[in-house]
Amino acid sequence: MYINNFGLQFSDDRLTLLKVPEYYNGDLVIPSGVQTIGEFACFKCSNIRSISIPGSVKRIDRGAFSSCDQLKTIVIPDSVTEIYGNIFSSCVNLSDVTISGNIKVLKGSYSAIFTNNHSIQSIRITEGLIRLEKKAFWNMKSLSKIYLPSTILSISEDVICDCPNLSEIIVPTRQKEKFLQFNALDEYKFTIKEEPYSTLRPVTSATNSMVSQPQSSVAFSDGKSLLLYYAKLAHQNSNLNLEFSLYEDAEKLGSIEAAYWLGLSYINRDYDKGYFYMSKAAQENFKDAKQKLIDFQRMRK
Repeated sequence: MYINNFGLQFSDDRLTLLKVPEYYNGDLVIPSGVQTIGEFACFKCSNIRSISIPGSVKRIDRGAFSSCDQLKTIVIPDSVTEIYGNIFSSCVNLSDVTISGNIKVLKGSYSAIFTNNHSIQSIRITEGLIRLEKKAFWNMKSLSKIYLPSTILSISEDVICDCPNLSEIIVPTRQKEKFLQFNALDEYKFTIKEEPYSTLRPVTSATNSMVSQPQSSVAFSDGKSLLLYYAKLAHQNSNLNLEFSLYEDAEKLGSIEAAYWLGLSYINRDYDKGYFYMSKAAQENFKDAKQKLIDFQRMRK
């Protein structure tokens, strides 16, 4: 363990911030070079007024900033690609949060970043986020406004739970119609408004291949094409859960390519599901789907 002159504790290689002493007073500047903010690293640091996170940080672990009573605003930089649950719990004066969209999936329920905080009023998520899971925003009594990026492709049912004062979802200009098509948002009474893209900071330089936006040379005629693009990026990064989720979303929009891929992927895990998807591809004469169905039947025998 390494301890600096301010009492901050780091791993021996100084890549992980392990602990900030509870007596720390004032503005916390995390040193450049730190890549991980550890579990409960700033827990009960009641006198920290602000936290500056360097662009070297890639991961923030569970409860990292919980019970920082004087913290009012925080910006999670676009370098961060992994965030674990309850990092803002019991931050009783925290009102405004800007968070990296490069985490790609905003998890929900007991893994949620935004849960059980009754002071946060505004949340901004930068460009790059593609999926909101169930209960991504959960039990936040003061939350009134959420800024969402144009890159979102999938929103789960019950994405917002027990947030009684939420009145506005702000999306980039010319994106309102897209968000109105998400069935998961139909049940809520908030207003969807448009504001210029400058409201949300753009994605900065990529820290891995999943961070970068689609290159301009790639043509996307519809949402299916964009989902397929990100699914293939997820495959390259060995993120199987995200890969499956994106292909399934693309298939629901009518992508035959996604049905074909799901058929191949599911056949050794869930034969009936794999056969079902491949049958859809075969009906459209996609690639060798009909031959694959014959092969599947032989496998079953």
